[in-house]
Amino acid sequence: MTNTTLLVRTVGSTAYGLAREGSDIDRIGVFVAPMTEIAGLNWFPQKESKVTKDDLGDLTMHEVGKYIRLALKCNPTVSEVLYVPESEFDITSPEGEAIIEHRQEFLSRTYVFNAYFGYARAQFDKFQTLDFKKKHARHALRIIRQGSQLFTTGELNPVIDDPQEYFDFDDMSNGAILDKLAGEFAKFESIEHGYSPLPLDPNYEIASELLTEIRLNFIQ
Repeated sequence: MTNTTLLVRTVGSTAYGLAREGSDIDRIGVFVAPMTEIAGLNWFPQKESKVTKDDLGDLTMHEVGKYIRLALKCNPTVSEVLYVPESEFDITSPEGEAIIEHRQEFLSRTYVFNAYFGYARAQFDKFQTLDFKKKHARHALRIIRQGSQLFTTGELNPVIDDPQEYFDFDDMSNGAILDKLAGEFAKFESIEHGYSPLPLDPNYEIASELLTEIRLNFIQ
């Protein structure tokens, strides 16, 4: 019995428009494991995700149950899979398309704010503690902007409008970058209690029905 790939999307700098010469092509995908394996004694959490490397770069795959649980928490890395444009390296099955079509059901204002703020803060902290590596500052800025967009509009466009703004970090002092990020965090925090088209809670019922339907399609 083998796993079946449902969805693969190219993420990271390639999807955002921030790739430079030598950048890896990172991909994230969703697979479904056979029901007989999930229901048996040999299924355990470590099997729910796997990372492999090929000629393109890293490929991270999540079993559909774990993927939907993470999407319901609005995990930024997982959520962007449902919004990035399809590339030549990607895969879309009918079940994968159904997950994309239901992406709005996974969203909620509280989880979007907390997940994106927390992830951006983690990148900001890495920037300050890991020798001021500017890639972490770029990650923090991107996540803040994406979180704000998703919170205030209910939609996400991962493609960055002005990549040069991010590349300019290379020539900025650490102090100037810290000041810029502090201002961005302040803007983001200010929206927490403002208007959002997102519901207070994700639609667990529809997400559960979707997962059940996908699993039923692959009973072996």
